[in-house]
Amino acid sequence: MSIFPRRIVQGLIDTSPRFLRSSQIRNLVKRLNNLADPNDAFAAEWELVVLSTFHSIGPIQHEPRGSGTRHPDLLFGPKGGVSFLADITAASDKGMRVSYPIEAFTAALRQKISERGLRGNSFGWELRSKAGALYRGGPRPALRLCPSRQFGTRIFNQNFYKFVDRVSACPHNAHEYLIDEPELFVRILYDPHLQFSTGRHPAFEYFHSETENLVFDKLEEKAGQLRGARLDVPQGIFLCDAGTSLLRARKSFQSYSIEEVVRLFLKDNPDVAFVAILTVENERASNTGSSGYGVRVDLYTNPKQAAFSAALKPLMTLFAEMLPHPRHTPTNARLRLEEGEPNYKFCHFRGMTMTGRSLRMSTRTLLELLAGKMPIDDFTKSYSADLRTPINPFMQRLRNGQLITAISVHPQPDQDDDEVTIEFGDPDPAVSAFRMPPRTPMGRK
Repeated sequence: MSIFPRRIVQGLIDTSPRFLRSSQIRNLVKRLNNLADPNDAFAAEWELVVLSTFHSIGPIQHEPRGSGTRHPDLLFGPKGGVSFLADITAASDKGMRVSYPIEAFTAALRQKISERGLRGNSFGWELRSKAGALYRGGPRPALRLCPSRQFGTRIFNQNFYKFVDRVSACPHNAHEYLIDEPELFVRILYDPHLQFSTGRHPAFEYFHSETENLVFDKLEEKAGQLRGARLDVPQGIFLCDAGTSLLRARKSFQSYSIEEVVRLFLKDNPDVAFVAILTVENERASNTGSSGYGVRVDLYTNPKQAAFSAALKPLMTLFAEMLPHPRHTPTNARLRLEEGEPNYKFCHFRGMTMTGRSLRMSTRTLLELLAGKMPIDDFTKSYSADLRTPINPFMQRLRNGQLITAISVHPQPDQDDDEVTIEFGDPDPAVSAFRMPPRTPMGRK
């Protein structure tokens, strides 16, 4: 699964020979198909999107050759008197998910509960951090949770299975499973009256330091690469969202904001003219009236390069307007990619519309059903008109003696799925019982 619709990404690949060499395209495609490393796949996707968008605005070079040893991603211009050299990078919470394996813990817990056939919504959990106040400039937060490789021996062990046995034996009573050690705190609660599963854990994805964080490290790394190119044009960095809330961090008593981190970086690096932060946001929360996702571009310019900054802003406004719309947040895209997209089984974006004579549905659902990939029982439960007594909608038409009379496909070029309408006729005697003729007025002799 990609952040942007896969058809859009392929379209950008198809037009990339206008500004990329074959070897560069081959490398991007290889990275885009790298299911084993979603973060690299997303970085390649952002790189392709940024390069393609700027190519539609003005002349660009990818990996330009200067007098230095480094070859940054983008040399733009001149266009409207603006030229710049930039590197494109992506930030994710990959390292944090190793140090704070909360996602792995919740996934393992859900699996254990499901294996016992228990109701997942009746379970809640709590994790805690080590003692000590958390504040801006303070120590890095530490979670009292063991590495995921130790879950089987330290958390989901014999004591845990005794807990779920008690739940199975007395499902109408509340139960608790608690581990309270200096380096490990886990509380799992079972309450039959819970309507939804709940979980609590200390916040960890924030800037406890202005400089000791993955964003500042990324920016410093890219600044060094730009200097290594030795090209005499203003320099900038595009930092893109590959799945981290740090790029949207706000100032609080325990966290520096993304703006504070970037401003400090620009102060320490006067030769970098700008940093552009690209994040995926839900446009339903904005005033656009749109019902999907968009890319937000936050431009931070260096006060020491004021003249260039003034010329750059209109160009970046145009760039933001021309970016394609994402299909998923990076976090959701990563979860789907880790489960094997583009063959992910929950990637059908629409339900089914039914009348007595037609069905309109996802073409991917229909193809997987015909191929035997989607079990017929799963299809029946998901697409039956009456969820209380599920009936396969195709079986329903067959029992009515209705045969297919027409099939039409409705392309959805900005989606990763199309729709198909299947039309049915009147009961056909080829597959139904004989019936009385339609009533007509009796003639008189």
